[in-house]
Amino acid sequence: MGKFSEHLDCRWVGVIKNKVVWELLQPLTYTTDANEVIIVPVGFRTDLASTPRILWWWIPPDWKYSKAAVLHDYLIVSGSVPWSEANVLFYHAMKDLG
Repeated sequence: MGKFSEHLDCRWVGVIKNKVVWELLQPLTYTTDANEVIIVPVGFRTDLASTPRILWWWIPPDWKYSKAAVLHDYLIVSGSVPWSEANVLFYHAMKDLG
């Protein structure tokens, strides 16, 4: 089972290109089942799970899978793994969060 080592510490930046943007204030570390460590750096900007504002009442942007969403965004933006692998890691990270 993989795990995140910290709480998600981010601040709201604003709305940029019709997306709500958050910025990490502390690094976010995820250790996979295979003990691979992925560190999302301070300053990384994310839209979390791209939840449209109209649905925030149902799926708030601070939902329990926000860490997994930040990890996924980072993997996609950084290009550190193929898109398909980023999706698999996103799925496993959500499972790890319960």
